[in-house]
Amino acid sequence: MDLKDEFYSAVDAVHNNISFEATTANEISTFETSIRFLGGLLSAHDLSGDARLLAKARDVGDMLYKAFDTPERMPIPKWDFHAALDEGSVQGSPGQLLLAEMGSYSLDFTRLSLLTRDPKYHELAARITDLLYETQMTTKVPGLWPSHVGLTADSLDRGSDYTFGAEADSAYEYTAKMVALLGGQVGQYEEMYARSVDAAAKYLFYRPLNPGDEDILVSGTARSHAGSGAPWTETSAQHLSCFAGGMLALGGRLTGNKSHVDMGGKLARGCVWLYKGGPRGLLPEATMLVACPDAGDCAWERDIGVWHDALRRKYGTSKPVEDVIADNRLPQGWVNIYGGCYILRPEAIESVFVLYRVTGDRKLMDEAWEMWAAIDKATRTAMANSAVEDVNPPGGKRLRMSDSMESFWLSETLKYFYLLYSEPELMSLDEWVFNTEAHPLRRMLS
Repeated sequence: MDLKDEFYSAVDAVHNNISFEATTANEISTFETSIRFLGGLLSAHDLSGDARLLAKARDVGDMLYKAFDTPERMPIPKWDFHAALDEGSVQGSPGQLLLAEMGSYSLDFTRLSLLTRDPKYHELAARITDLLYETQMTTKVPGLWPSHVGLTADSLDRGSDYTFGAEADSAYEYTAKMVALLGGQVGQYEEMYARSVDAAAKYLFYRPLNPGDEDILVSGTARSHAGSGAPWTETSAQHLSCFAGGMLALGGRLTGNKSHVDMGGKLARGCVWLYKGGPRGLLPEATMLVACPDAGDCAWERDIGVWHDALRRKYGTSKPVEDVIADNRLPQGWVNIYGGCYILRPEAIESVFVLYRVTGDRKLMDEAWEMWAAIDKATRTAMANSAVEDVNPPGGKRLRMSDSMESFWLSETLKYFYLLYSEPELMSLDEWVFNTEAHPLRRMLS
């Protein structure tokens, strides 16, 4: 975009005015600080070579390092920065973590170690990687970790929900992206990635019943309680899970597994279908669908009764199914919208972008443009784009804006739309890997 003057003006401001030795916040999120602050500074350094940015990144890394000073050497998720500075203070165990809070340090910490030649940051993340690797095939859903995890091998499998969605997503994402960052030199990450995809194909991915009989996939949630037998798949659809298509496209390309690229294509197009069929062309935060009774032979006209049966189970039988659909303003094949907000998330366009860069399929550009037109129409205001409180309001009411715009709209969503229509040499995936906030890091073997 050739905004070099603006960029270096911002670098001067960061260098002169930003300190990571103090904060006015009572607590900081270690996870968010890593993926946003550390990842952003590392990326800006990789793009520009400006040593001042690496120095600031190291300041962030040193600050976060202290959050791992716990009995299990696991990070405190909501960290009292001020208490940690008190002499003689002892930090207790966080007790449990969300999977994403535990498993999303590897990419940014490893890049920091590579640039500073100080292994201590990578070693913190590697300790977590070793624990996840050790326990991966011994959970209630072998190959996947629960969204809520304990801090030791004996206690890690404490949760009952297994998903690529909320509270878990980036831990899985980074297994493939660490293969990219290190050029496949550490086989542990490739094995963890492959295990998780095998398990997800069995327990998470399903073919949704849809009017066009499209051969697409959606990533749901597996549930398994101790002693309850085999896991079962909930046919949910979270916007957050839409990153999975890009993960499989990238991971398949890196590991030479075409079946993963093909599966990633079906997942990415599943999210495109959810946008197209969703209220006002948007995919809300979370919805419930219905799976084809036979993934290999799915016909809407023949199997529509499966959808109707799911509606009766959800809403009862006091009303005709047609009235239930109309009253709840349900798109065809949808059972329930249980998270109706739209907050400008990037995961769907991220997967479309990665799939396009991997396959070169130009149809993806047309499908992405339809997504963009719907998003911009629904969210544009006089000042900026706003999140929407409910994409499916009753009685044809206008969408209600929430007067908020998450930072990922700029750092991720708009970036992926822009790069999709740019020349593929710009931020080539042969040279760069994007962290979970879409901050590009230079690959080790580029």
